[in-house]
Amino acid sequence: MGAGPGDDDAADQVLDALRAGTGALLTGVAGSGAGALAERAAGALAEDGWQVLRVPGRPGVRGRPLAALALAGWAARPAPGDPLGPATARVLEAVGAGRAVLLSRRADLLDEESRAVLATVAEQTGSLPLLTSRPARANRVAASRVAGAVPLAGVAVPPLRFDALLAVLTEELGGPPAPDAAARVYALSAGVPGVARAVVAGARRAGRLVLVDGVWTAVADLRTPGLVTVVDALLEGLDGPARSALAVLATLGPASPAVVRRVLEWDDLAALEDAGVVRVVDAGDRTEVVVVPPLVAEHLLAVGGRVEAARAREQVERALAATPAGAGAAAGDARVAAPVSGVAGVAAPASVPAAAPVPAPGGVPAAGAQPDGPAARPDRRGAQPDGSGARWAESREGVAVLGRALRRAAATRLAVRRAEWEDEPDAGTAVPFLDALARAGADRREVEAAVAAARDRVGSAGRAAVDEWHARYLGLACGEVDAALAVPVPEDAAGRRSRRRLELLLGVGAGAQHAGEDAGAERDDGTGTERPDGWLLLARGRALDALDALDATDPPAGPAAPDPDEHAARWLAVLLAGRIDEAVRDASRALDEARAALDGPAIELGAAVVALGLALAGRSRELREHLPGALALGSTAPLQPWARAGLLCIGSSLAAADGRVVAAQALRDGLVAMRLPVGPVPLTSATLASTRVTVASGTDPRRDAEALWAEVELDLDRGFVPAAVLSGSAAAEVLPDHPSADRVAAAASQAQGTLLPVLGRYVAALASGSPDEAARVAPELRAAGLRVHAVRAHARAASLAALQGDPAAAREQLRAAEAVIAEAGGDLDRALDAVGPVAGLSARELEIARLVAGGASNRQVAETLGVSVRTVDNHLYRIYRKVGVSDRESLARRIH
Repeated sequence: MGAGPGDDDAADQVLDALRAGTGALLTGVAGSGAGALAERAAGALAEDGWQVLRVPGRPGVRGRPLAALALAGWAARPAPGDPLGPATARVLEAVGAGRAVLLSRRADLLDEESRAVLATVAEQTGSLPLLTSRPARANRVAASRVAGAVPLAGVAVPPLRFDALLAVLTEELGGPPAPDAAARVYALSAGVPGVARAVVAGARRAGRLVLVDGVWTAVADLRTPGLVTVVDALLEGLDGPARSALAVLATLGPASPAVVRRVLEWDDLAALEDAGVVRVVDAGDRTEVVVVPPLVAEHLLAVGGRVEAARAREQVERALAATPAGAGAAAGDARVAAPVSGVAGVAAPASVPAAAPVPAPGGVPAAGAQPDGPAARPDRRGAQPDGSGARWAESREGVAVLGRALRRAAATRLAVRRAEWEDEPDAGTAVPFLDALARAGADRREVEAAVAAARDRVGSAGRAAVDEWHARYLGLACGEVDAALAVPVPEDAAGRRSRRRLELLLGVGAGAQHAGEDAGAERDDGTGTERPDGWLLLARGRALDALDALDATDPPAGPAAPDPDEHAARWLAVLLAGRIDEAVRDASRALDEARAALDGPAIELGAAVVALGLALAGRSRELREHLPGALALGSTAPLQPWARAGLLCIGSSLAAADGRVVAAQALRDGLVAMRLPVGPVPLTSATLASTRVTVASGTDPRRDAEALWAEVELDLDRGFVPAAVLSGSAAAEVLPDHPSADRVAAAASQAQGTLLPVLGRYVAALASGSPDEAARVAPELRAAGLRVHAVRAHARAASLAALQGDPAAAREQLRAAEAVIAEAGGDLDRALDAVGPVAGLSARELEIARLVAGGASNRQVAETLGVSVRTVDNHLYRIYRKVGVSDRESLARRIH
């Protein structure tokens, strides 16, 4: 998750341009980090021997000749008839004959005379301008005058991706933020680093961001009044009419261009886009005009003047009401503009599916509203035909806007469900209301009060449904296992089935034991027929039986929405059966639909399965694009915490593999803070993430690997075969010589499908210490679509062959690994880096390894080689890591 477009790529573009003899102009909104990026580029050039002259622009110097040069320390008294000559001569003298860069942050604020001097110096000496400015065209033109005739490469500084923002926030806070808190910051800042820093600084001062168990956690809305100065900086240069137009867009909310055109003139919209505060973004299935960062719109709606707000609302309502009933904004426009009215003071989107109108004032749904998803959806782009993952919004601003839209939708849904419950309090309205409370992030006291009220009002007939929901909430959303299991459940088949499913997901009680026994058969009262539970079968590794059971499950009767857990179980079963691309494709399509419907739980479940499939298939480029968008939305499925855990675990592992240790640690810490019990879903383990982070940080991973093996044993004891095999394969890559490896391989051999059995053979091959075994399983892994594991198997075979004195075999296995990497077309470029040095041990390491394997102590080795004992200790540690052992006896077995 660390690579891809972002700050590093922008820095590379700047350095490439300068080293090729072209100047660079970086543009970005206030807080974009353009100045810091320019300084970083200048620092890199200075290390290469370039001279760096700094002449920053400042407010107030325009109209004051040579004021910018004077403030930079280059003042010179103008000569009669030659006002610029002395200053030019002084700067020329400073530049000298070597390579030089003229660094001017906010060059658009320089006075004209200083620009003319710098342009003359650039033309005469070949010095290269390195400039920053605001994004508006007038600012860019003013800044570019510094270059004179020297060509400039324009570089727009992009917002940070979510993983990069995590590193920024960790630095700002002095400790890791909870990923959900970081997601809320992202939703306000859209990845603009200066805005994000201001948000967390204000929230911390206001007590809205607090330290809980070493992790910075959001306890209230992070928007504070002090952010007005940040918004003012973002709106710098906008005149009165432009600010009024921006207020109209904030009131309207994200909307299609056709809808916006009915409210604003194109010139107004173009001016706001030019200033960088409005973007037209591709939101996956639609194009929308949005205010960015979202903080600007939130601020204008919350603290804008009452007269301005009223005028904006009137302008929007008048423009939208002028459209004839039933007419779209333009030919082919699949959306209908709804009256602008908000929930809790937040404007509702004006671009919504016709089947999901915006609630009327007061939170009461309009006629025909479908708060849990559109009844009929417009056309949208699904997954790519080759099975690629779901598309997030193609801009980072679009992801931030989606995050805010999900929060608004949750608030709308809660208002609707509350009204339904109050109008007709029964079991049919109680559970949807409770579910909406949890999805909207209501605090524990409010939820418990609602549960108590529901139990009192629904009567004995409906109390079972409320209790079932309450048990799931306590166990899955609150992590209180004992309290969850203390909630009574009915003694009928449905009650037992529900309790066993909950016990399975919590990793306790009969549910977990059942996964290790007969895998889910539940006798249906009255018929005597067996009704196997797909989740229990899945936990046992019986993916094909799970698919049969899920296919036989009756769909919900009436208008009830399909169970998202059942969809997720089906995707996981398809994946574990070995049809990885199919699982990714199906989950991607569902994810696209969930985004269009603003269905938070379905989004997170689909995103988690897509991430799992992409990770297993080694489709790292898609995964790097997918994970930041999924994580930036925050937790949207509180009753399915395994989905969030999976995103955090895979995200932390990918960041570690990419060398982004700070981001990897922050994601790992967020996963640890969830305190989830060991459960049946693979790649959701905090211990696994910790092991990967430890390896990436360069510290001894043996303790973490031992802990991961212990967790694998617990998985096996509970019958969680997929979780055990996936975690076991990760543990074996770090510490293969472990007695649990045989048990993992045995369990995997009994699993259905192709994925788990071949991973079991992989674990066995790593544990065997035989280069032939590792080489033999690599093609099987490749054929199963597990390309990363195939590369690692070849790498292990190469390392073992070199260790055993067979360099030709080692080179052959390295060539085989490189062939898999080349076939992946860039997906696996870092796969060999992730597993460390694999070409075998160095000559000195091999010498030490053989002496140790022959029984020599570290002191004896040191005396033999004429080095210190400490040097031998360090070499031996590296040897253990490369070979994958933890003691001298295991090393001896590897060599002999």
